[in-house]
Amino acid sequence: MDEITIPIWETAAQENWLGRWAMNLMLINVSTRRFGRAVRLPESDVPAPPGSGISKTAALRRFVALSAARLADFMAADLSALDLLVVQIDRLHLGDDLVLVAAIGVDGEGNKHPLALVEGASENAATVQALLDDLVSHGLDPTVPKLFIADCSRT
Repeated sequence: MDEITIPIWETAAQENWLGRWAMNLMLINVSTRRFGRAVRLPESDVPAPPGSGISKTAALRRFVALSAARLADFMAADLSALDLLVVQIDRLHLGDDLVLVAAIGVDGEGNKHPLALVEGASENAATVQALLDDLVSHGLDPTVPKLFIADCSRT
């Protein structure tokens, strides 16, 4: 007897709905310990079966995997199609020891586009040069004039 496929089941398996749901819950600040509660109806008193994938550990694993995949896609994006007028460079302090330097582009419509992210001590010349090299390697045309803004304040 041949196996019958159910289209909605195939779609759900391909699109990783539970993983996407876990990512969304993390992004809106639902803690991993509340993830199991967040995916059930409020009046439901039926416990989740073992291996259902809604434990805090499983939710965190999904979040890490999906966020790593999205970051990899973001870091590999082709920038050549963007018609940018402005590139803003700024640093992001994450904890005491980690500083990321980010570039955001603004097009003629006023839309913002995340462009690049590099780890560095501050907005020093070497870090910013690495960021600019990354932008060019991903398709930003250095021959087209743009306004570059760097916030170099010590905040």
